[in-house]
Amino acid sequence: MPIKLKISGNINMPEQEISLRQAGRIIEFLGAPEENAVGGQLSSSKKPKPRSRSKKASASTPSVQVRDELSKITYSPDLDGYPNYHALPTKGAKVMWVLAFAAANAIVSLRPNEISYAAFRLRDKIAGSDINGLTANAAKKGWVVKDSTGSYSLLFKGDKYLKDLLDETSVN
Repeated sequence: MPIKLKISGNINMPEQEISLRQAGRIIEFLGAPEENAVGGQLSSSKKPKPRSRSKKASASTPSVQVRDELSKITYSPDLDGYPNYHALPTKGAKVMWVLAFAAANAIVSLRPNEISYAAFRLRDKIAGSDINGLTANAAKKGWVVKDSTGSYSLLFKGDKYLKDLLDETSVN
């Protein structure tokens, strides 16, 4: 069944007969819903793709590769001589606290995915991809260092900064 195509606007073109398939392609190209064109008589040559069902992230521990000694630690937001993890003012300070917590448990440095894992175990969310940005200011001030393997370590000045935050949080 041919359809008469009439183009409106400033273009002087005579009406043309086109097939349903051609009309469907034109409508698809223009982005118009097919139901609105020619009383819903058109059917596109392409069928809509079924939406794939994405898996939702589970509420359990994220499945990242971490060292055994890190996964065996009992996590607590309290560490002697440091402010409570959840009382810290910024996520950058929380990353430094996680590094101090690891050092207190005989782990010298952590990779970004391990920092993210530790934060998750402390009931916080810090994406591994955000660690570099969150530690940039601390690195400039000499509080944190990133080695050639991509692992982060807390330096003495950063440890002192965190301990000084304990005094500030106890005053407020």
